[in-house]
Amino acid sequence: MNPHIVSSLRDGIFALKESYDNLHLPAIEGAAEASQKLSSGAYAGKGRELIVEAQVRTYLIDPILKTLGWQLNLASEVLVEAAVDPTDTGENRRFLDYFGRETDETVARPLLIVEAKRASASLPGAPTMQQYERLEKIVGAFAAISAGEKKTRHIGAEWITWLKTLVDYVRRIYVGYGTAPKCVAMTNGEWFLVFTNPHATFIDNSPTTDDIQIYESLEAVIRRVGEFHAALSFGSLSSLIPIQHPADLHQFVAAGSSVDLVMCLELTFNYVQDVQPSISARVYARVQVSPNVWVTFRIEHSPIYQPIPPKESMFWDGAAALQECRDQLLNELSKYASLNLLKVTEYEKRVQPTAVPSPMSNSPLCSSTVPGVFHLVLGDTPFFATANDEYDECSYHAFGPANAIGLASSTAPFIGPTRNPPVYFHSGSNFHCAHRTVHSQRQKKCILLAFESHLCCNRCAFVQHCWPNGTSSLPCSKS
Repeated sequence: MNPHIVSSLRDGIFALKESYDNLHLPAIEGAAEASQKLSSGAYAGKGRELIVEAQVRTYLIDPILKTLGWQLNLASEVLVEAAVDPTDTGENRRFLDYFGRETDETVARPLLIVEAKRASASLPGAPTMQQYERLEKIVGAFAAISAGEKKTRHIGAEWITWLKTLVDYVRRIYVGYGTAPKCVAMTNGEWFLVFTNPHATFIDNSPTTDDIQIYESLEAVIRRVGEFHAALSFGSLSSLIPIQHPADLHQFVAAGSSVDLVMCLELTFNYVQDVQPSISARVYARVQVSPNVWVTFRIEHSPIYQPIPPKESMFWDGAAALQECRDQLLNELSKYASLNLLKVTEYEKRVQPTAVPSPMSNSPLCSSTVPGVFHLVLGDTPFFATANDEYDECSYHAFGPANAIGLASSTAPFIGPTRNPPVYFHSGSNFHCAHRTVHSQRQKKCILLAFESHLCCNRCAFVQHCWPNGTSSLPCSKS
């Protein structure tokens, strides 16, 4: 993370605290004394009881959000008093105090919900309570809410109501947008209760103390300002961060720290009517720089990989060149941090699932917003196809043998790459599978369906992802 950003945020919050304590609260106390014709000092120290929520927003919450990079004057980024529709009949429309989001072309993604509370509101539990005890009480309260309890020994009834409200808000956003926001916070302007994994906490009903942060005061925010920034800033939550060069990694994580990442491919298919004559690819890395944020890092190369079937040698020559680009990128990133390359299954557990499947693929590991361009998460594998030749003698690579037993996946062989259906490897290629049984079973699990619907599973780098128990249940033959 850029130390200048952290320093600026720390200084900004310190200045806000000084103004709040020494200017705004005394002014509110003085105004109350004057309006009631009381002697000076009658309301001394009572400012937090007198100040209203709107003033808390003006003096603290609004400027803190601005220092975190949120543009409150842009409705495309932050909606104040944002209306959210009910998920069940009989319910009323509700309003979020702050709803942060990002808009990319025609797609809006929820990022942040902030719920404001009165200045006199306190965190659950006794003031002297240890933080881990407070966190355990909050997790216990969610369990009570899930069980339908109206009262709980964990926290007071008011906090049960507040947490139920957050559950309702997040679920409405989830239904409306197909995904939960990346962060949810409740604050009275001084303390902050932050939920860093809203999907697990509010949608899956599985909150943990690791997914909740408590800042009991602005002093605590100042002490832990880096963590605060990583959890709540627009730059940390937004996926619209521009592509970065590996040398910029130090702006997002501390030098020498350990980071998790996955390798990815940008695949571009070139079309002539319904034919796919060639494919090009560029490699990049997705680095997890905070619990909810992945930043893209890439070394710019011309798309160098352009295989044209059935010339398999060109296919592997291109794959080798792509591997060199991958190694170069990893070497550059390793100069600034210790790298932990995640497997696809590990990455899939971390990314937030969506309620609505992508129209381009049945897997969140492949996505596309531009026709003919696909983004594929490889994890720790170098390419989506492998050199495994164990099943090269399988007769079902070709249409004829599969058709002879009445189990061909199509009415005619694919003699070349096509766009509809998406088939890159033609019938008879060792990469092709023409068997209907395999094809039907892949429909609900294949990561590559968006651009290759007939790849032989035993030639796919994701075979262990889709078939964790092996492919023995498939009609594949080695002879």
